[in-house]
Amino acid sequence: MQPIPPTKITKKNFTPLNPTSAVVIARTNLPPAQSILTTLTQSQTFSVVSVENTAAPVAGPTGDMAKFLNRWKD
Repeated sequence: MQPIPPTKITKKNFTPLNPTSAVVIARTNLPPAQSILTTLTQSQTFSVVSVENTAAPVAGPTGDMAKFLNRWKD
């Protein structure tokens, strides 16, 4: 990941952080795809089910833990 530059970039010549890759990029226009007639989209497979949480809430901290957590109360 590239580091975040400072507020002003002063360097004129740079060296790459990572070596270049061996990817070959198309240098001419590709022929049109004539055999594609339509695009088929998969049906939706994700579903959501909501269930009410019937458990009683847990009581707050007591004793030493309550004293410790009270340090951050505003």
